[in-house]
Amino acid sequence: MLVPFLIMLREGIEAALIVGIIASYLQQTGRGQWMPAVWIGVFLAAALALLVGGGLELVSAEFPQKQQELFEGIVGLVAVGILSSMVFWMRKVARSIKHSLHASLDHALAGSRHQVTALILMVFFAVAREGLETVFFLLAVFQQSEGPGAPIGALLGLILAIIVGFLIYSGSMRLNLGAFFRWTGLFILVVAAGILANSVQALHEAGVWNHLQTVLFDFSSALPMDSPLGSVLAGMFGYQEAPTVSTLGAYLIYLVVALVMFSCPHHPLRLSLNLLPLPASKDRLLSSPTPQPAPPSRALRWAVAGSVVVMIAAGGLFYYASQLAASKRQANHNEITVTIHDHACEPNALSVPAGRASFRIVNRSDRAVEWEILDGVLVVEERENIAPGLSQVINANLLPGDYAITCGLLSNPRGTLHVTPTAESDAQAKAKPSMVAFIGPLSEFRVYLSGQGSALVKTTTALQHAIDAGDLGQAQALYVPAREAYQRLAPAAQRLAELDNAINARADYFEHREQDPAFIGFHRLEYGLFQQHSLDGLAPIAQRLVNDVTALKQQLLAQSLPPEQLVSIVVRNLNSLADVRAASGEEERYSHIDLNGFAANLQVAHKVVELMRPLLSKSAAGLLPTIDSALAAFDSELQGFKGDNGYARYDSITVDQRKQIADKAKALAAALDGIDPALGLSGLQ
Repeated sequence: MLVPFLIMLREGIEAALIVGIIASYLQQTGRGQWMPAVWIGVFLAAALALLVGGGLELVSAEFPQKQQELFEGIVGLVAVGILSSMVFWMRKVARSIKHSLHASLDHALAGSRHQVTALILMVFFAVAREGLETVFFLLAVFQQSEGPGAPIGALLGLILAIIVGFLIYSGSMRLNLGAFFRWTGLFILVVAAGILANSVQALHEAGVWNHLQTVLFDFSSALPMDSPLGSVLAGMFGYQEAPTVSTLGAYLIYLVVALVMFSCPHHPLRLSLNLLPLPASKDRLLSSPTPQPAPPSRALRWAVAGSVVVMIAAGGLFYYASQLAASKRQANHNEITVTIHDHACEPNALSVPAGRASFRIVNRSDRAVEWEILDGVLVVEERENIAPGLSQVINANLLPGDYAITCGLLSNPRGTLHVTPTAESDAQAKAKPSMVAFIGPLSEFRVYLSGQGSALVKTTTALQHAIDAGDLGQAQALYVPAREAYQRLAPAAQRLAELDNAINARADYFEHREQDPAFIGFHRLEYGLFQQHSLDGLAPIAQRLVNDVTALKQQLLAQSLPPEQLVSIVVRNLNSLADVRAASGEEERYSHIDLNGFAANLQVAHKVVELMRPLLSKSAAGLLPTIDSALAAFDSELQGFKGDNGYARYDSITVDQRKQIADKAKALAAALDGIDPALGLSGLQ
């Protein structure tokens, strides 16, 4: 509440000073009849600010989650720029603002046939500047605040600014504006640093900025953000309990540079507060303009009334837009926050109505973790590689029933998720499209799974034999085709939580990482073969892996795959590939064969598209060119990294190249995501 209050107070006093200087000069020079034009400019400027604010609120509410984060980041950056320029502008022009406005008034009114229009425009642009600055700042603050505190603070600041401005103009208050603007300027620079840090975090959550994400320290136990003091510090100065290198670096760099510039020697801040008409013997002798004919007072009064109506209408539209935006955000982004600690989640028991639900997963542990929703042994939705100190959003379309949730380490206790039925979920269940048309594609996909499962068992068995024989070089060579075979099954295999964790879990998901006895599967073999360059202790792990992939093949064939999940499992895996590997790191961190994994998943996408092509040709032929183009673009991108000896090592390609791969994977996922709605399967996952 304090931040928007002080900003609105400062901006309001700036605007009041401008209007007061103009009004007093008009009175001093015998032009008081022009005052209605001043109020027209003020009211129209206020209307513009309200309309812009309402429009931005309404537009941002329509964005999906990641675009919403991007919008918040951009608005925050704009607000930082405006706040900074506002502080230094007032510091620079404070001495001359009165004389500049006097000169502008003389120019607007002298010898012009359209004095009223000129005066209105002058006041309008002067006040609109302050109003639009305030709009962008408040939008950034409101997006980073919760509850009614920020709007109430802004309103109180505006009311007090109007009162202070009137008292200054009337001469009943003498305010040391030099000290006022100096100290509020320092406060605003600290606030701007916090907004910048939060904007950097928002850009990371939008997937735009993924560098320097190492968490420097964690104060979540000593000073959590949801504590009273933490909330105050977060709301006022952008406090983060677990800042990363990029967020804290942005905060400190901006603050140091801004404070150094602010403290540099400069002309003292001198604002004349003599806004009352000066005695005729002094002031009127200094300025003796030619008397102006009285403007048509009745027309001006009607114009003032009209501008008031416009401002009130703009206020009504702003209120309507903000309420509509709030309801849309409530409908689209009604997030349930789940915090992952080192050994548990909080809360660990959830209940939501059936349908679309959004979960914001906040990682307060010391490592990257995952969060899953499980239906028995099947993964309904998941998010991997949530960095320490940061959060990610999971959107799930849930059917009624009871689910389990996993939080972070595989040894952590599981939670529960109860999904209650709704009238809409009951109606959707009755309105499912005919499954007859999908029998053929699902049967062919089962055949594909059987073939790929056999290939996985064969290549993994060959890898085991090389390890048993003590041939390190041969085992390293055979690891690659075995891993590729698993990746071709990964979209379907990752539905089976227990087996997938045994086969595919990374070291991060175990308490003692690589040294944890529960760390087995492909990545344990990869660690021994490529990091330790040793076969010691790998024989039993390789044998366990053969048993697990054999069980995986059997369970994949035993589990039914609903038609609404055939495409969605591929889409989810492509997005995971882009988010986890291309954007923020490697999964194959010891062998660096991530590009092989991309290529294997692309092969699965090709297979699913071919299975669905006959149905799409009948129901959504226009969608196929988009899908084929995305497939070709992703394929072409990967081929650029393929040589005679296979794909390049992932640690040899640049950050920009990784981003290009991620963009192609996400573009393909977005194109495939249009299949289910086109075939009447939307909303059934």
